[in-house]
Amino acid sequence: MKLHAIALVVLAGCASRSSASSSPPRLTSAPLDDGQTVEILEVIDTQQILTAQLAVERASTRETRDFARQVLLGDNAERTHVLGQAHHAHAEPDASLLVDLIEKPSRETRGMLSNESGISFDHFFLTSEVAQKEKEIDWLDHMLIPAARSTDLRTELAGRRAAALIRIREARRLDTELPANPPRL
Repeated sequence: MKLHAIALVVLAGCASRSSASSSPPRLTSAPLDDGQTVEILEVIDTQQILTAQLAVERASTRETRDFARQVLLGDNAERTHVLGQAHHAHAEPDASLLVDLIEKPSRETRGMLSNESGISFDHFFLTSEVAQKEKEIDWLDHMLIPAARSTDLRTELAGRRAAALIRIREARRLDTELPANPPRL
């Protein structure tokens, strides 16, 4: 219930910002507690796992499949750690509007990925991985890290931020090494 109220506050922040802005929603009142932060991380990890699973199945190059497997292993490990923290923080899952802010764009991305094939799929997956990690960094910087109360959670979030930067760099490098997309007729 608490997270649902926070979601409304976050949505209020969304409504007041420009649609051209890529910044994450801002909290305009009551900051998240650590349990809510952990819940958000769990949803982020779950969505990224689903996208990586699709890439493992559909990537056309060995390099992209290997990268997707690394993403899958890393996100599964983060999710397992987050679920342990959720148990420790006594966070209860709550389907909310805030969760939909994370899940809906991920579902849309997977839908678009499903329409791609061959090298176009690989390029789209890598580009979407960069976009997902950039969004995660924005959420970490503007909402999750500032709201974290526990030193352990702040340390965990800073580590996730560093890992996201590494993943962005690797995805961009791999994308530049792939053959160009064939022209669409």
